[in-house]
Amino acid sequence: MACAALSSCGRYLALATCRGTKCLLIWQLEGQTWSLISQRPIGRAASKIRFTNSASRVLIADKAGDVYSFSVTEPTKEKEWLLGHIAMLLDVTVSDDEKYIISCDRDDKIRVACFPNCYNINSYCLGHTSFVTSLSFLPHNPYILVSSSGDGCIKLWKYLEGKELLSIPVNKYVPALDGEILPIKQCSVFQVSPDASLMSVCIGSSSKCPIFKIDGTDNLQVKLLCTIGSEDQEVWWTQFTRENSMLLMKNNKMQPVEVWSWDENYDFLLNQNETELYVKHSDAFQECFSCPSIPSMLYRKNYDEPADKVKKHS
Repeated sequence: MACAALSSCGRYLALATCRGTKCLLIWQLEGQTWSLISQRPIGRAASKIRFTNSASRVLIADKAGDVYSFSVTEPTKEKEWLLGHIAMLLDVTVSDDEKYIISCDRDDKIRVACFPNCYNINSYCLGHTSFVTSLSFLPHNPYILVSSSGDGCIKLWKYLEGKELLSIPVNKYVPALDGEILPIKQCSVFQVSPDASLMSVCIGSSSKCPIFKIDGTDNLQVKLLCTIGSEDQEVWWTQFTRENSMLLMKNNKMQPVEVWSWDENYDFLLNQNETELYVKHSDAFQECFSCPSIPSMLYRKNYDEPADKVKKHS
């Protein structure tokens, strides 16, 4: 598997390869052409890659629990170690003002530190009971952090205070057939008005992707708008785009990517014409089908559990 990121300005694309010679590749968009401007070794397999808001740096969180910074504007500059966790890192992000860096790990923790002086820890956001899989800032209020976890919950935080504002038990809306709590793999957020955002959620092995609307800046209100997806085709990943549409990647070798759009009433519709454009490139996604969407190593083994339950997570 590999990790990739696109800068917020759309001018830079970064890819961290995780097999063979592990390296970071950075491309720059010049006119209508992408040019490779940097190729550097990273040493360990990456679990997440992000650009800072200014696109001056690429941050890589690795599976050993460390975060490194790579300069975009100085391609020959050595990488810089920023921080470390004692557990595998699963996501890292930096605030829009680039004053804070937030990281999360396999051991349920979310850490908020100053940036770039990451040895100054500002706060912890504690409350998840399983590995924390993704971090996002609420678009219409960037002082609120959105996190997802293997405990089946989405949580919203005043991250500078380490204060939990809201917990959304997503499995309540998309229950598992056997009654078990399904882990949340990833969520994506998108601003639709000055005081509202949309949020899509990928859940465990589910073929359903719930779409929520989050209203308010202080007194937050969450409403389930709809659930999209196809029967028996696990949803792996979603991402909102600038064109008021959403990409959905699923377990379908012939049509791995769908494009969804919505109207003024937030009714989501499959855009068949744009979806067909991705079908032409379906070969590029084939390697994904051999990799588990939730690696078993993220689960803690409880040796008091029945053997069949431990085996299910292995």
